[in-house]
Amino acid sequence: MERRSELGDDALVVRPRASLVRTSVTAAVAAVVPVLVALLWLSGPAGQVPAVLSVTGLVVVVCLLAWLRFRRVHVAVTSTQLVKRPFDGRRVRVERADVREVVLATTFREHSTETVGQLMALAADGTCLLRLRGTFWTDEALDAVADALDVPVTRTERPVPLAQFYRSWPSGRRWYEGRRWVTALVALAGAGVVGLLLAVLFDAFRPA
Repeated sequence: MERRSELGDDALVVRPRASLVRTSVTAAVAAVVPVLVALLWLSGPAGQVPAVLSVTGLVVVVCLLAWLRFRRVHVAVTSTQLVKRPFDGRRVRVERADVREVVLATTFREHSTETVGQLMALAADGTCLLRLRGTFWTDEALDAVADALDVPVTRTERPVPLAQFYRSWPSGRRWYEGRRWVTALVALAGAGVVGLLLAVLFDAFRPA
């Protein structure tokens, strides 16, 4: 947690889990390095090493830009607003006067022992104005935001299944959450795109 003068002397600013960067870097290295090594091996006889190095440089630049974007992600509670700046840079602003209640819940998926914190800022009619998930934010950050909003807080007494959480507060559910077919479709599409790119790269850099 920190204070940001440009948001006001009393603005509370929380940032996402630092472990997200380490996890992302590890995954990127594990996925990209073997491919680049294979491309260098294939491109050597064809004299296309500079092209492979150019691709490597492009990957490094993309990763650097993603890291810089991640550093700007935050949630702020000012004297008048609750502000969220996600990875895509699109600011979400909620007037504090519209926030009448905060829900702090601990959820878990079926057949899993891993729990995830949830924070929802609710309007007077129960509509979810903003939601933060413990996947990206620490429990300390969620508690700090709830305290800074200075409204009644509802806490679940014990972890609840994610499906029950959605039933209790349906307005906080995103359209894709809890739908396994969406996850399967995204996974298949991602695998297809990666496979296609690998096929194109290997074909472009293999010896004639």
